[in-house]
Amino acid sequence: MKAFRGAPSLFASTAPENRQAHLEVKDLTLEFGGITALSKIDISVQSGELISLIGPNGAGKTSLLNCISGHYTPQRGKITLNGEEITHLSPHQLAAMGIGRTYQSFELFGEMTVLSNLMMARHAHLKYNVAEALLFSENVRTEEARQRQVVEELIDFLEIQPIRDELAANLPMGLRKRVDLGRALALNPKLLILDEPFRGMTLEEKDHMIRFLLELNDTWQQTILLVEHHMSAVMSISKKVIVFDFGIKIAEGSPDFVQNHPQVIKAYLGDM
Repeated sequence: MKAFRGAPSLFASTAPENRQAHLEVKDLTLEFGGITALSKIDISVQSGELISLIGPNGAGKTSLLNCISGHYTPQRGKITLNGEEITHLSPHQLAAMGIGRTYQSFELFGEMTVLSNLMMARHAHLKYNVAEALLFSENVRTEEARQRQVVEELIDFLEIQPIRDELAANLPMGLRKRVDLGRALALNPKLLILDEPFRGMTLEEKDHMIRFLLELNDTWQQTILLVEHHMSAVMSISKKVIVFDFGIKIAEGSPDFVQNHPQVIKAYLGDM
């Protein structure tokens, strides 16, 4: 497998079979009172794919991500990851199983530095107990150094060295999005879920983010499922595009197929 400069060792050191992320959503229905947010949704994400969910505002895209990451519990249907049902698991349990997530609204700790935010995400991988932590044993020191190395490599990969000691709350939106991606990657996810990763970015920042995502997917086969409204970015990076409208899946296929699909054109442009 070809490596790229600055690649975090957490990708290189994880066996391919431990990065498998086969996601299946079957007959998923989500309702809020009398409103159906998602109706009988079926989607499949194969390990190593980069898939985008698109659709007009209110189409149900983020609702689906919230079901997959444990924030919503659907009334009907089933979600599995690598053959194991995850429909009713909590966000904490799903993170431990290998689902990393970013959000439209930032979930960073604003009063902590960029470095501290990334280190917090590595706590799930610490290999020592409370007693060892209180004594700050040699095992603890070694483990802390190992996790710090992973975070340093993520900082290099995402090219955020100049802001490593800045408070997250003081960063402009584009850089906060990059740090948010870093925190999700620090979990070493099998499945990386991104909710509008290009939102609020300048053209240059979008180009950087596209480069990071393509390197992750092409070089390390990181499985990625994202929601995005920036169509040129979606069409340039996606291997498959799934289109929602009013909580229903209306199209699925390659970017070229989706762009020319009559139902997709109607959903975005109305009847011509």
